[in-house]
Amino acid sequence: MRNKIIITGITSDIGKKLASRFYEDGYEIVGTYNSEKNLKLLPMNKYKLLKINMLKINKGDVLKFKKMSKNWKVFISCVGTLNPIGKFFENKINIIKDNFNINFFSNIELLSSIVDSRNKSSHIFFFSGSGSNGPSNDLSSYCLSKLILIKSAELISEEYKGINCTTIGPGFINTKFHKELILNKEKAKNAYKKYLSLKNDKTDNDAHTKIYSLINTCIKNPLISNGRNFSSKYDDWKNNFFKLKTKIKKDKNLFKLRRYDSN
Repeated sequence: MRNKIIITGITSDIGKKLASRFYEDGYEIVGTYNSEKNLKLLPMNKYKLLKINMLKINKGDVLKFKKMSKNWKVFISCVGTLNPIGKFFENKINIIKDNFNINFFSNIELLSSIVDSRNKSSHIFFFSGSGSNGPSNDLSSYCLSKLILIKSAELISEEYKGINCTTIGPGFINTKFHKELILNKEKAKNAYKKYLSLKNDKTDNDAHTKIYSLINTCIKNPLISNGRNFSSKYDDWKNNFFKLKTKIKKDKNLFKLRRYDSN
């Protein structure tokens, strides 16, 4: 029996790339999508696919999802939205709640439905967003909803034996995800200016490969990756965390959300 990997948001640029790589590795691919317009980018005959509205998940979809996900090994969330874009108090609370429903609560709702049907040793991956280590002007809703996932990874890893949960910061990747920002560039001038600066940086052309490699490294090294937040672009995670093992042994709080005293 092949290991089963679940990729929510499989039609996203990152989701599509990861699905292709893990299918080549022999995984059975189960994917969710929100819109049919990007389905043509996927090999329909290779993956098991289910349409789910991540803004408002209905019970029927959950039942179908549970049936497709039995004995899952890896869960990767690739869903996300930047909207609403703008400063902290500029957006209506109901739109902010929609952001949290997509970026955070949808993940928890789906995972809650399949947590008891997992493989004995399983791994969950979330993606963190911009602003994890500092302010993210004009993208406060996105920043906050993604930040919760970092703490969720630590809590899940601590509370459930056999579930290893890791958050990955992919760094900037120029994908269709940023269309929301481009459409609102006048409302979010600071964020758009930063986007243009990062877009023009051509130094990282293998971002998707780095994400895929880091996920594989985390799966092979659960005691090191469990409950932590790594950057696929900036952290020295190659060679199976060889250099990081010593650092983590000295400081168990490394790569976790903590308040540090400078004294």
